[in-house]
Amino acid sequence: MAAKVQKDLVAINLEFEEYAKYCDDEATSKDYATKSSTEQIEALSSSVEDSSAKISYLAEKIDGLSMSIGGADGELSKAVSLLKKEEDNFQATE
Repeated sequence: MAAKVQKDLVAINLEFEEYAKYCDDEATSKDYATKSSTEQIEALSSSVEDSSAKISYLAEKIDGLSMSIGGADGELSKAVSLLKKEEDNFQATE
């Protein structure tokens, strides 16, 4: 009976050691996954912030260029109307 109890105790200890190793491996794996995910989140957050800054810069640049185009269109209209008047005057003179 003592031999059987000793054998069962050894078997239980082996099972416990295997389970403890499994738990340690799982904890290590989860810690690694958590750290890896955290690093990815930080990298992606940084990328989002950088992209947001670029979007703001480019939106301001577009607004400036739109105003420049609007001003140039106005000048072009004035120049065309002036040329039309000068052509009409020239045609009338000739």
